[in-house]
Amino acid sequence: MHALKLLSVNDQETKRRLIDEGRSMARLSHPNIVSVSDALLHEGHPCLVIEYVDGPSLYDFLEDYKPTLEEALELFRGILRGVDAAHRHGLVHRDLKPENVLLATSSHGVLPKVADFGLVKSLAKGPGQRDTVGGTFLGTPQYMSPEQISDPASVDHRADMFSLGCLLFEMVCGELAFEAENTYDAMNKILNDEYPDPLSIRPDLPKHVVQAIHGLLANKLEDRTASCSALMDQLYGGVEKIRSASDDTQEIARDSAVLLGLRAKSIIQNKTTARPARRVRLPGMVSDLIHDNASSDQLSALAERIWIGIIAFMSGMLGVIVGLYVARFLGLIPM
Repeated sequence: MHALKLLSVNDQETKRRLIDEGRSMARLSHPNIVSVSDALLHEGHPCLVIEYVDGPSLYDFLEDYKPTLEEALELFRGILRGVDAAHRHGLVHRDLKPENVLLATSSHGVLPKVADFGLVKSLAKGPGQRDTVGGTFLGTPQYMSPEQISDPASVDHRADMFSLGCLLFEMVCGELAFEAENTYDAMNKILNDEYPDPLSIRPDLPKHVVQAIHGLLANKLEDRTASCSALMDQLYGGVEKIRSASDDTQEIARDSAVLLGLRAKSIIQNKTTARPARRVRLPGMVSDLIHDNASSDQLSALAERIWIGIIAFMSGMLGVIVGLYVARFLGLIPM
């Protein structure tokens, strides 16, 4: 099963970059990342042929269920594996948030899958530029790193580390680290390092989890946790190992699934409706792009119907033209 994601952009340069970025994403294969099969143009719009994930987003899951600390850390472990794999391939997300994490179930457990890697960076680049256009904000305010706000051109993988801190805070505390009514307030809180002490919300949090949150949400790049592997060691110790792309595929798939309680897994399996996001948004986000999901069979059937209609129309037109020529030849129509 595949889905077709249409990206609503107008200028040709951005379309070209999105196609190029999509093809780069197609070279990345990891069970904790929504895979991309191809990138192409459809009716003038760039689109991605992506893996169809039959499950809710992390956002929808958290709306209905408050995971235990163990469940939250297990889900986060899967997300972290996916982000690490993308970082090792040179891809930076820039818009990590619960809406961009999809949850699928497998025989081994629940598979968190990160979506939309690389698209935000591609949208941020200007014609002939290697990186973000100065003053261009891309991301979702409550999950943006300070450098995405103050110096977009300097953004690298450490912006994703900050967003992971926002995700971890929300998953273990049950509320946003940077709750805000508008974009200005969200950015102001991030720039001024204003987020609640996790222990004031959840006093039972282990010390290493609290330290991990503070390390990820550090404003200064030199103070922030620098890599997914460092974070993995901090949260899960030496038992956990982030596997490389060269490892056995079946082993990666098995170890990429996480084990949740029966109630949590049941909610994920049975959840089909999505709620509108509560986030403060900026214009032009990847989250605002058009999504047109359909199975590959549905897409093929639609294409077949279109081609049948085109052939029928052309056949009819050909019949009219031939009829006119025959009528003229027989003298039924004046020359």
